[in-house]
Amino acid sequence: MEVTEIIGRLKNNLSSQHIEFTDQDIEKIVEYGFLQNVLLTEDIMQGLPYDVIPEYVWHTSPLEVDRSPKDSGDRMAPVSTTSKLSKSGELLDLPLSELSEMVRSRKVSPVELVQSCLDNIDKYDKRLNAFQLVLGDEALQQAKRAEEDIVRGEYKGPIHGIPIAVKDLFALRDHPTTAGSRILQNWVPDYDSAVVERIKSAGGIVIGKTRMSEFAYSPGANNTIYGHTLNPWNNDKDAGGSSSGSGVAVATRMALVGLGSDTGGSIRIPAAHCGIVGLKPTFGRISLFGAVPLSWSLDHGGPLVRYTSDLPLVMALLSGQDKRDPRTSPASEWPYGDKVTNEDTRSLRVGVIGYTGSDDPIGTHDVVTCWMKGVRALEEAGSRVEEVDIPDLERLWVLNGALIGVEAATYHTHWLRTNKEAYSEFARYRLMSAFAYGPNIFMRIQQARALLRSKLNHLWDRFDVITTPVVRHPAPDAGTPSHTLYTGPFNFLGWPALSVPVGVSSEGTPVGMQLVSAPWREDLLLVCSNVVEAALGPLALSGDRESTQ
Repeated sequence: MEVTEIIGRLKNNLSSQHIEFTDQDIEKIVEYGFLQNVLLTEDIMQGLPYDVIPEYVWHTSPLEVDRSPKDSGDRMAPVSTTSKLSKSGELLDLPLSELSEMVRSRKVSPVELVQSCLDNIDKYDKRLNAFQLVLGDEALQQAKRAEEDIVRGEYKGPIHGIPIAVKDLFALRDHPTTAGSRILQNWVPDYDSAVVERIKSAGGIVIGKTRMSEFAYSPGANNTIYGHTLNPWNNDKDAGGSSSGSGVAVATRMALVGLGSDTGGSIRIPAAHCGIVGLKPTFGRISLFGAVPLSWSLDHGGPLVRYTSDLPLVMALLSGQDKRDPRTSPASEWPYGDKVTNEDTRSLRVGVIGYTGSDDPIGTHDVVTCWMKGVRALEEAGSRVEEVDIPDLERLWVLNGALIGVEAATYHTHWLRTNKEAYSEFARYRLMSAFAYGPNIFMRIQQARALLRSKLNHLWDRFDVITTPVVRHPAPDAGTPSHTLYTGPFNFLGWPALSVPVGVSSEGTPVGMQLVSAPWREDLLLVCSNVVEAALGPLALSGDRESTQ
């Protein structure tokens, strides 16, 4: 199909939906390149049969996972940083497991933790622009209550008294939730999202709401309404998105945990560019009740943290079925406890991405060099490493983009009709471009999804974990979105995926290694991430982080 035909269809569809447009609007859509994915999708559909049973919102049956408590001998200890960090006195640099124990034993006060994070916000955020809303007084009051509860012996668990930053698309009772937009700038929900409910019930402290790209519809930290979020390692570079503020907040210790969402890479990309760990769990693992959607069948909630050992503590809290979100199921419960399990890495089969469906290189020299350090760490730990070609990766990426487009356009149609100019130019034209897709495209994407999932499930007969770079390039210039070739496909499949730091590029920004496993086997990702982290060490901003000012 020619571009002129696509443009004609775009105009017809916008008109049929009573969305006003001008020739200049169409020219800008073309100029941004937003129609390229429409053309690529059309090519894929040419060879797709029409009699395939389509896939809708995907579920799998619960795996046969041993849910019994493990003995301490079956645990892998978190990477210890105490000896190194005690010299610098950086309390906030300790793993969450150590800090939680110090809070429980009353060696550290939640007030001290919150105040230290607020001090870092005062020091760094004016430059980095990570927070949409800082809840300083409220967080200190919650910290005092947490301290009083612990003194009374009412310790609620490892998140009690821990300051947490929440992406500004999760509803927070009595506080604005903008989703990075002008349209929702005055929305003050009278309820909490599911993840915020769980944080509060466990005694966690929401220290603020974090910046994001507008309606999460960009894998960059670009937002012309509230300003771009800058990379703390190199302020001329992008922090990654759309969970940009949560990634920066954790990297600079303005919070100890960040909550994000991921539709095409929006947890893993900021984790990679900011030098921290980010997990996109299996689709449906975490309830998204109370989260402003981008794409109902692709959105995932998940944590951003400093250390791999922090992840199970947070996942044990956030995971589980929520009847308000039908995407969750009994399989959503976290069965792995609050520590990284001690799998024998000599039995793990690791597939290293080779051919992806195009002749483009796997990544830049810096990215591949850093990524291979992570691969070698797994190999040296005894894992069996083998190259694997996934020629459908490019198709998965294209279809993930198409599905985001048609679902996002459905959600935004009303506002495009009534309040189109309230969107920034980037978001407005990206949303409008989705009306260029042809009739029945949603059903056709779901047919392709069913075929590709059936075809690719065989990978788990050969491998336990697959690895790719998170992004094929280092952090781009500030305000520039990153490429989602390696991240978007695993939203489309719903498979869990994790980003762990593996080095720093020549431009001074971190590089992330992506680890992917079969549905509901996040435990394997944590084991491999822990091995890589132990071999290469967690990244820390150089010096006293004056580069962030």
